[in-house]
Amino acid sequence: MSMRKMGLTNLAAAVGGPLDAFICGASYEDRCGSIASQLSGVQIETVLVGVNENLERHVGRNAEKLLGLFGGTTRRVSMDSTDPLRIADSWMAELDALPSRSPRRWLVDITTFTHEALLIVLKLLRQHTHHGDTCMLAYASAGDYDAPRRGEEKWLSKGVAEVRSVLGYPGAILPSKKTHLVVLVGYEHERATRLIESFEPNRISLGCGSKGSGTSPKHEEANRRFHELASEMAARFAPVEKFEFPSDDPWGTKEAIRSQLGKYPEYNVVIAPMNTKMSTLGCALLAWELDTIQVCYAQAIRYNYAHYSLPGDCCYLFEFPELVAGE
Repeated sequence: MSMRKMGLTNLAAAVGGPLDAFICGASYEDRCGSIASQLSGVQIETVLVGVNENLERHVGRNAEKLLGLFGGTTRRVSMDSTDPLRIADSWMAELDALPSRSPRRWLVDITTFTHEALLIVLKLLRQHTHHGDTCMLAYASAGDYDAPRRGEEKWLSKGVAEVRSVLGYPGAILPSKKTHLVVLVGYEHERATRLIESFEPNRISLGCGSKGSGTSPKHEEANRRFHELASEMAARFAPVEKFEFPSDDPWGTKEAIRSQLGKYPEYNVVIAPMNTKMSTLGCALLAWELDTIQVCYAQAIRYNYAHYSLPGDCCYLFEFPELVAGE
């Protein structure tokens, strides 16, 4: 199965036969139900719904909706967006409890996990698949972000509580080497600023989604403006280079980053995925291949709970064979 973009109403037919497991995350974004709500006609043995208990006031309503969609096949996976160890422990326990047979068909809705949680869950899933399994990923596009505001007034998060290495992606940082920080810039240039301040890198590469590759093309102009703001700020700290990556293509993102890193092979490498979830997958692919790469995450203090996004009417569906053991 190649990367397919389709209307949400076509998703169930594209998924095809029964699933052994469907994985998704509850969010304050109503978009967290876009994929799940289309799967009513698909036979699913087990549904795992990640819920950030520390955000219960904001995610509780959508969590109950998701948990009610599939009846007794559903299990709630307790998470905490401020505690990566709890995220890992909870998902490890639930994945361990699944029947260990092969082949299995998996579907993961990557839409509304945080970038950190998504990276952790996928790393753990790689340890629970078997040769012959099929792993599909789905992503629901947004109709708009922070719809009430325009241009530079749009915001998705404010403040940074902590900058940390993503659990399972520690890299190999040598004190004798200089640091090359690679940031895939999205809307949240304030978080990008804090990352750069925290790492004090010797070199900065800022990635911007290439024209026409956005999962929602009408947002590209705003994204490019935030990239410019991040570039202006970053120049105060270290030499800055800009590069482009296809934000709707994990494998293309992987190769774009690899090419940029190839210019400075003598540096420690830290990557911060802050653009689309599809491009975050590209960061994961490269980090799985090159375990010297550290992946980092800036935890926000506050999210735009009321207006983060509006659901769109299309989605992406694709197989991700790198999740399958031995593939």
